[in-house]
Formats: sequence, C-alpha cells, structure tokens
Amino acid sequence: MSAWGVEDSRRDAWPTARQADLLRSALLPDARAIEAWHRVRPEVELERLDGGVAGVLPQLRRNLVALGVSDPLLPLFKGVERHTWARNQMLWSHATPAVAMLEASGIPTLLLKGSALFSGNGPSAGTRLLGDLDILVPPEQTSDAARVLRAAGFEPLGAAGLISHGYEEAAGWQVDLHWYATNSARRPGADADLWQAAVPVALQGVPTRRPCPADELLIVLCHGQRWHGEPSYRWAVDAALIARGDCGPLDWERLLGAARERRVCLTVARGLEFLREVASSPVPEWMLRELGHGTAVDRLERRAELKQPRRRGRLELLALRYRQVERSTGAHGARAAVTLLRGSRPGPGRPLSTMAVVAEPGDASIGVPLQIGERLSFGGELPAHVVHGMWRAERDGAWVAGREARLRLPLAAPAAGALVLRLWLDALVAPWARGQRLSLAVAGTPVGSFELNPWRGRLEGEPVLLPAELVAGRDQLELVLRTPDAVSPARRGAADDDRLLSVFLRELELSDPQPCRPGETFMLGSAGNGQSTLAGGWSEGEADGRWTCAARADIALRLDSALEPGEELALELEGFPFVPQPGTQLHIELLANGRRVARTRFTNATVNTTARSHTLRPGTVGPARDLILSWCICGARSPAELGISDDRRKLGFFLRRLTVTPTSSAMQCGRSGPGVFR
Repeated sequence: MSAWGVEDSRRDAWPTARQADLLRSALLPDARAIEAWHRVRPEVELERLDGGVAGVLPQLRRNLVALGVSDPLLPLFKGVERHTWARNQMLWSHATPAVAMLEASGIPTLLLKGSALFSGNGPSAGTRLLGDLDILVPPEQTSDAARVLRAAGFEPLGAAGLISHGYEEAAGWQVDLHWYATNSARRPGADADLWQAAVPVALQGVPTRRPCPADELLIVLCHGQRWHGEPSYRWAVDAALIARGDCGPLDWERLLGAARERRVCLTVARGLEFLREVASSPVPEWMLRELGHGTAVDRLERRAELKQPRRRGRLELLALRYRQVERSTGAHGARAAVTLLRGSRPGPGRPLSTMAVVAEPGDASIGVPLQIGERLSFGGELPAHVVHGMWRAERDGAWVAGREARLRLPLAAPAAGALVLRLWLDALVAPWARGQRLSLAVAGTPVGSFELNPWRGRLEGEPVLLPAELVAGRDQLELVLRTPDAVSPARRGAADDDRLLSVFLRELELSDPQPCRPGETFMLGSAGNGQSTLAGGWSEGEADGRWTCAARADIALRLDSALEPGEELALELEGFPFVPQPGTQLHIELLANGRRVARTRFTNATVNTTARSHTLRPGTVGPARDLILSWCICGARSPAELGISDDRRKLGFFLRRLTVTPTSSAMQCGRSGPGVFR
C-alpha cells in the first residue's frame, strides 16, 4: 500500500475519503468513530505512515480509548503521544528565549496555529506535533524582529513566503516569523482587530499572546485549506478542538464578521461544513446560511489554493492575482481589475506586493547615504533603500517582486560627473524556458538593459554607465529595475513557489569613472588593467582583449587633471572588427562624450588588425574631466549565427588596448589618421 495520502496530497489539499474516515475516528464522540476506525484499520501500516497521519495518532488514541475501543496499536500510539509531548517541549525550550528577547525589545508577539492552540488552558501539548513556533509581530517591526532573531542565533531559512519567513538555529529548531496572520489579509492594519482581541498567555513562563478562539479558528481554516508539500489535513483536528470549545467559548458572530472582512466566506463555510461531517462540530445553521456559497471568483480562488501550484490553470491564476491585488491595495471590484491590468503600480502605503517596503519622501528610513565605491548588500535584511517591489531578503539577496522594483539611493556627496553602476544578480531562467529581460532607468531615463538566459543567467559586477547629465550634482538617485518577463517557479514547473519572480539582486555599487593619467595605457585583456574602465556592453576578457557584445559598449575615464584651454586629446586604439566571412559587414561609430569621433563600414576585405590614433577636439571633455568612449555597433552577428561555433554573443569590435594623451592642438597635423575609423 502507498503511504497515506502522499499522491493525493501532492495534487489536492482536500482530505481524501480514507483521510476523512481517519479524522472521524479521531474526532466523532460516538459509535460513528468506531465504525470509521473499522473501515480504516486494515489499511494502517505503521512503517508506511506519512507525517500527516502520524500527527493525528495521539488524538486518535485518546478518542478511541474514551469510546472503549481495544486495539493492539493503541499502546504504540501512546508512545507517539509521549514522543510528541517531549519534542514540543524541546521546541519551546529552544524558541522561547527568542520570544523573550522580542518582548524585551519592545516588539509584541502573538502565537499562531499549533503553538497558540496548545498554550494556556488549551489541549495537551502531546496531541499534535509542532514543526516550528509561529510568531506574529506587527508588520512595521518585522525588520527589527528579524535582527532580534538573528541575535538569538536564528538564521533565515530558504525563501521568504507571502506572510512569513522561516528561521533556524544551530540545533535545527525553527521559528516562523509572521508579519501577517493569513494570506487573506495582507495590507497595513489588516490584523489590528486580531491584536485587540488577543488573549494574554505564558509560554514556559514568558508572557506573550494568542488569538481569541474565533480568530484562531479563522486562521486555522484559512491556512489549512491551502496546498502544502505534505498532507495538511491535521488542520481539521485543530479546528475541531477549537470549535467544540477546548480553547474557550467561541464567538460565532465575530468569526462571521472576520470572514466577511477578509473575503474568505467560502473557505470558512466549506471548512465548517467539513467539521460538521467528520467531528459533529456544533456549527450553527444560521452561520452557514450567512456565509453563503461565494462568487465565481471565490470558487476559482478556492480551487486554485487547494491545487498544487504548478497544476493551476490560467483562470485560477488570474483569480489568485485579482485577490492579491484586492488584499494588498484595498481596491475592490472594477478598481481592483483596473489595478491588476495596469500592473498594480503602488503608491505610499499601497505596495506592489505584500513583501515590498514603502518609504515616504524625506523619510529617515530611505537608508544611510552611500559612499562612492561602497557595495550595498540585499542579503539577510532588505536595506531601507528599497522603496517598493522586492520580496523579503533571503540569506544572499532578494528577489524583485513582480515586474518593477524601485530603489532610492542617497549619496554621501553630490556626484561630480558620470557614475558607473555595477550589479551582482541572478535571473530566474531554465534551459527549456524563456529568459528574463532586465532594463534599468535613472530619473525616469533608460540607462541600460540585459538579456538574461540559460547561457548568461548571472551578472558579476556588470557595469552600467550613468551619464553625467542624469546624475551630476545630485545627492540622491532613483533607480528603477523593470523585469517584464517575471514569472512564478510554479508556472514554469520548477518548484511549488507561486511568487512572481524575475531577478535575484545580491549587491550593487556606485563608482566614479576610472582615473586616467596622461599617457596611461589600459590593456583590455583578462589580466590587464582595463577591467575598471568598462561601463557596459563588453564580454568577458580574453588573453589579449575583449569583444563588444551589445549594440553599444562604453568605457568611462576621468582625467586626473583639467585640460588647458585649446588643448586636445590623442586617443590611440588597437583592435579589430568581427567580419569573418565574405559578404558580412559591420558599421561602427565611435563617440567621445556623445560627439562623433569616427564612423566606418567594415567588410571582410578590410584590414582587421589596427593601431591608429584619433584626435578629440577642445571642448570634448567638460569641467568634470569625464571621458566616455562609446562604440555604437550595427550589424553585429554571433559565431553561432554564422555557423562558426556555438558562441551566441553578438560580437562587434575586439579592443586590445587604448591610450589617452593630452597634446597641444598646434602640434596636431591632422584630425584622424587612416585605419580602423575614418
């Protein structure tokens, strides 16, 4: 026999027929439980039970013993209960100091799910195994809470979720830090009523809180009726214990109001109907009538939440996105639909995603000013420089959420001229799927773009030129990252993560152009000194140079002294174009600070290896002493296109070295020598 429910639970979170019989055996107070046990008993094989069944065994034993059932398995189930009690105590002993540190730091805590159920005067801690300690903190204090957890020895575990992020300490005990209680309410103030009605409790002597019974039942119903990686029907046991009053009197009117407020009436109704069936829970009939049958969107959303994410259909995904917009922006009906179609552009207090950070202009939370040359890291904790559009930070970085992220980068001193932005990031790509496009804009003006694919899915310090006209004199930059191809891993079938992801940003850095002394030569090979001059559009270095691999490639220099009036610059270049076959041609225009220096059409008959000099006229270099050299390429083709190799780079010009030398215009006898550019 296959393990209980493993195949079914991987496809649908709703309990199967035999799982429902197991729950009846554990929860019904009369002979119906015994009948259900007799149906299930022949299929019970202890060595092949999954975690979902094992979690029900303690409650099953208690119920069968109370009904007078005698079975050789019951003493074994008693051992499971003792083990469960001991393990829960160990979890609490390791996690409770973190709760104490949070409370001592002025961060209020509220226990959720299993820990809330078994704290205070609730059921015995041996009746269900706890995988971790779920702690809710106010959303605005999430970053502070994360720092406290790390100080307590807990490190981020894997990817952040929609409403929580797991943390683990050295011995393997885990804490799940929540900023929202449920997926159905994810905007500022969504859990205010939950905090107001919270019940004070002590967890191993540490004062904290738990939701009132009505709120706890809502949380269990909403969380349990969603797809999880392992069987999730244990929620029915928790919900049944709450519904019958084991955690205190239940306010059904409050539960109805909370379900309407969070727009989860259908989920609550279906959950309560199931509790009546498998546990004879005392659910009032009027409650089910008031909850109703839901709208078409409600039914689509519920169907999607019960399914494995990679199996959701287009309409189901659309319903989920629509509800996400409703719950993160507060918009409803036509407003929510319009917001969804427009891409859910956020405003203050209305983030694109529930994981985004929103800062008001002038807010101290915009981040510490950056020094030129200082790297800004996105790992461990999301920096305050993020305005919106990024998921919670993971150990090494953070994902861009959706199709746009906005960063506000204050500078320690105003930019003197052009700057070079360097990026360290990874893209969500797969060999069988489309890659990711990334475009960058500063002050609303595009400054660079990348095509990220299985052959180039990582950027390691990739430079992007920020022209002086956009940044000079500014003490704050607004950087926008646009990723139009964002997709969920679940949609691609790569994982069951249904967040909208695009690129994983690890670090960024702002730097000045490379200082340049008179007559200094920069070698562009992999072992040369020209790496720091690159400002975008170049491939990795080879032994004696490097290729342009984009429609435009830039080199940024800053002269270490101003030019005399009328003084010119001599630019010496050595390199060659990529025109390997007869019939191929290439157009290259060389610019210096936006001024044309030369323009040439190359053919296969053109002499390839060149070392020629060009003259840059007075006025080309401004007061900031920046010299931006740009190769504008038209007609570049890859070796793969020409059938030469499997190299997919669009190769244009191979540059070996360059030298910039100030010289008097009176000493020049020509503007540009013959050769590579004319």
